[in-house]
Parts: sequence; structure tokens; C-alpha cells
Amino acid sequence: MKRFFSVLCALLLCLPALSAASAEAADDLFTDKDLTLADPSEAVDIVLTEGGVDITEPGVYRLSGQIADGSIRVAPATEGDVWLLLDGVSVHNESGATLTSDGCDKLILTLAEGSVNSLSQGSATPSAEDNDAAIYVRDDLTINGTGALTIESAYLDGINCRDSLRIVSGEITVNAVDDGLVGKDEVTIGGGTIAIDAQTGDGIKATNDEDADRGFVTIADGSLTIITGEGSASVSQADSGGWGDWQQQAEEDTPSQKGVKAETILTILGGTLSIDSVDDALHAVDVAISGGEMTLATGDDGVHADNTLTVSGGTITVTRSYEGLEGADVTLSGGEIDVTASDDGINGAGGDSATTTDDGTFGDSGRFGRDRFASSTGTILISGGMISVNASGDGVDVNGDLEMTGGELYVNGPRSGGDGALDYDGSFTLTGGTVVAVGAAGMAQGVSDPAIPGTAMNVSGSGTLEVLDSAGNVLVHFEPLRDYSHVVVYCDRFTDGESYTLTLGGESQTVQMTTDSTGGMGFGGGRGGFGGGRGGTMPEGTPGDAPAERRDPGAMPEGAPDVPPEGAPDAPPEEAPDVPPEEAPDAPPEGASESETEGEAL
Repeated sequence: MKRFFSVLCALLLCLPALSAASAEAADDLFTDKDLTLADPSEAVDIVLTEGGVDITEPGVYRLSGQIADGSIRVAPATEGDVWLLLDGVSVHNESGATLTSDGCDKLILTLAEGSVNSLSQGSATPSAEDNDAAIYVRDDLTINGTGALTIESAYLDGINCRDSLRIVSGEITVNAVDDGLVGKDEVTIGGGTIAIDAQTGDGIKATNDEDADRGFVTIADGSLTIITGEGSASVSQADSGGWGDWQQQAEEDTPSQKGVKAETILTILGGTLSIDSVDDALHAVDVAISGGEMTLATGDDGVHADNTLTVSGGTITVTRSYEGLEGADVTLSGGEIDVTASDDGINGAGGDSATTTDDGTFGDSGRFGRDRFASSTGTILISGGMISVNASGDGVDVNGDLEMTGGELYVNGPRSGGDGALDYDGSFTLTGGTVVAVGAAGMAQGVSDPAIPGTAMNVSGSGTLEVLDSAGNVLVHFEPLRDYSHVVVYCDRFTDGESYTLTLGGESQTVQMTTDSTGGMGFGGGRGGFGGGRGGTMPEGTPGDAPAERRDPGAMPEGAPDVPPEGAPDAPPEEAPDVPPEEAPDAPPEGASESETEGEAL
């Protein structure tokens, strides 16, 4: 408890510095033009009339008034920048964009202080080619100021910018049939309050996949709320009744309905993001998160990177997902991560994420939620941060090597024997930090290459897990969410060869912590059993049974959704039987006595 308050106080002391750093980072992303507000004293006043208005020269213009069916058209005859000061504008265009721009060096929309503005597009097919968004701009577009702007499109997108889209500030609301905000070369957000409802498309996306230095999304500050489709709860995950035979129910050609999507790099430096998406909440080729506060609910992956996923700071809370964090190579060096997943919590997998099988095409080019990687080249490296995982599949799953040099990792793993709290195809090298992983014993793995002391064993456990030294000091404290039959606990505060008191619920036992290997899958390694392990046989219960007051690393976030049957594999086996195979170690072999199974060590 003392340690908790120490960490909390340190975080509170850091908040002003983090906020200042976030603001400084946001300013560095913008040019002087982006940050310059339109000056009313220099503006040409234009009162909007029916049919619309044409702006043909660079300069500063103050717009007010209404257009019932028409548009604002910006097309300078000479090169230059155009500032539009929106000061009480209401424009509707039933058959096209309400605002278009072609020929500016940069178009800057300044939302006048205290103003309320609206731009809405009807559902009729646009009369002009490519006017398929409420705001359609072929130039760089920047939005700044402190006023309010509501953008609605009953035809397709909210904003479609064919160059760079930058939002410095403002109160912006977007409701669109398809995508919310689209910037071909980039979308950069440095502030403001932004709410997006994208009915059939992505919330925010950059689409340039041809230039390596474009097609990126950067979020440095601001408050963003994004909903795609009917949200994560609309994705049904149904149990067919067979053993391990459940799958996400979705149409094979489901359109992309991601929260934020970048064709190259997604960078999050700060800000507050709340995303409820049908598809991945955050998705890019490479994802780098160093700050910000994210609350993500998704029908697919919380954060997905085709290549590298790096988290060095910030707070990431995934309240609902198929897989929590996923990338070919995952590096976690800081921040706070809390993941709830119906399959794997953290997944490091290499290879092609779009694979065709007899069941259809999975990955980016097909049905969402079933990214399947072809080669075993994935890696997970943990060097810092506080990481909590609640997974019905594998807690931490990597096709290659798992390495941990620091930080804290707490895993509530599955109850079924088909998955494990830890699952690695290569090795698990552990040189620092704290690892606590509980789950089923059937496919359980410990640590193959530990340089710090610990243990792994089969148990029949429930309730609080603690490790105390000889003086009674609590070195490890963990609140599991459900009963468990296997425990892995390692900590760099243990001394190799020393004995400690391991408490599971109300039962205690003396355990020697060593640097012996406890790797393997359902066998090998370990020192002694605890309370009679019986493989993967678990009492009935649900992942949400933990008391509400449990808010330490083991606790599930409040309001966490229902999840599919725990331990379900990525795909059902052909002709899956109604019961586990005879080899499944969830229960002892016929005729085995309790004494033969109690105390089985891993």
C-alpha cells in the first residue's frame, strides 16, 4: 500500500510537466501559418447568400450567414494562402460538398471565438466529381480557433483532404455515413475537442500508402471521442457449443471500421482518446505510443501494428477486445497498460497478416479480427511499465522470443487447458522486473531462461496471491480475477536460493525461489506443488467475479464486457469434438488418485 501511494504521488507531481511537454510537442508539429488565427481586422466580410460564394483570391475572409442549398468554393487564381474566419456560418448542400478548395497553398479555417458553425452534406449523389465529403479539399487544410464546428455528411465522409489535414484547436463534431476525418498525406491533431461518429467507415485515417514519409497520423494533444458503426458491442462472439469451437461472427467483406488508421505510422504523444469501434481501435503499419490516456473498446484488436508496436508511456486501457495489443514485434518500455481480451492479451506474431484459408481471407484485406501471421518471427520485449492482462486465450503469446528486463507484468490467464497465461514458441529470457501469471495448467509455460529467482507450479488456487520474505514483508501482491491451476511468479527482489512464503487465498506454503528453468508446456521444471493441482480443472465462474474494490494490477476494469468461452483457440480444429481430446491435461487420467496429482510441479 505504501508503495502504491508513493507511485501515485510521483505521478501526480509529474502531471504538470507531462502536460507542458504534450503542449510543446503539439506546437512543434505545426508551422507558424497553422498556428496563426485569421485576424478580423484584416478580413473581407462576406455575408453568405443562396447559391453560395466563390473566393478567387488569396487573403483573409470573414464569413457569416446561411446557405440553404449551396456551397463555399475556394479557387484562387493566383498562388497563396486563404484564411476563412467562420463566424456563425450554416451551410447545407444536398448534392455535394459544402466547402471545396483547389489551388491554395494552404486553406486555414479559423473558428471565431464564441461562434457556432455547421456544414452539412445531403444524401444525393454529388453533382460535381469527387465532392463526396461535407468538406472536400485538394490543398493542405488546417483548422484552428476556439469556436464550434459541426460537420455532417449523409453521403460519405465528413472531411476528405487530399493533402495534409491538421487540427490545432476548436470544438469539432463530425457525423458521417462513411469516414469521419480523412487526410491523404497526414492527419495531425494537436488540440481541441473532437467527437466523431463514423457509421460505416473509419473514424480518422491517412490513406497514402505509396510514400514512406506520408500516410501517417499523429495525435499530440486534445480530447477525442470516436465511435465507428454500432460500436464494439455490435460484434457478436458466439459459442457453437463444441470444444473450443467459437468464432467472431462477421461478414467476410466487412468494411474497415477502425477508430484511427494510418497507412504508415501512427504516433500518439498525448491527449485523451476514447474509442468504441467495430474493428481495431488503433491500427497502422507501425504504432508508437509515448503519452496520452486511451480507453479502447473494440470488436477486434485494441492496438494493432503490422510491423512494430512500441509503448514507452501513457495509459492504455482496453476494456473489450478480441486481442488487446498485437504486432509483429512488440516493445513495452513504460506507461500503464490494462488489457481485457476474449482471445490473446498481448500477441507478438510475424509474417503476413492477410492469409487466405478455406474459411475465407483474414487480416487487413478480409474479415477483421483474425490476423494470422505466417512465420514465427514475432518478438515481445518488456523493459518497463505496469502491465495487466485479463485474457480468455493466451495472456502473453509470441511466435518467437519473449524477453523481459524490467517492469511489472501481471496476467490473469485462461481456465481451459488449450491456452496458457504465457505462450512462447522460442524462449523466455527474464533478467529483471516482476512477473506474475496465473491460469490453467494444461498448456502452461514458465520461464525458460531466468536470471532472476522465482518459481512455477501446479496449484489449486483462488484468491489473493502474495509472496512474503522471512521478515513478513510483502514483496509481491496480486488479486486474480478467478480460480487458477498454475502459477508463475518471479521477481528481481527475490534472492536466489532463499525460501519465501507463498500465500494463495488463505493457504500458505514455503517455497524456494531459484533461477532454475521452468519452461515447458504442461511438464518439467518447478519446485513443489501447492494445495493439490489438478491440471486445468476449474470451478465454475466468470472473469468478472472480482469484488469492485479490487483495483490493483489484477483487477478487471469496471464495466468490462462479457467475453466468449475462456481459452478458445484462434480457430476451431477441423471436425472439433464436443469434448476435449483425451490428451488434454485439464483433468487427471482415469484411475489416478488425488495423491498422484496433488503437488505436481512445473
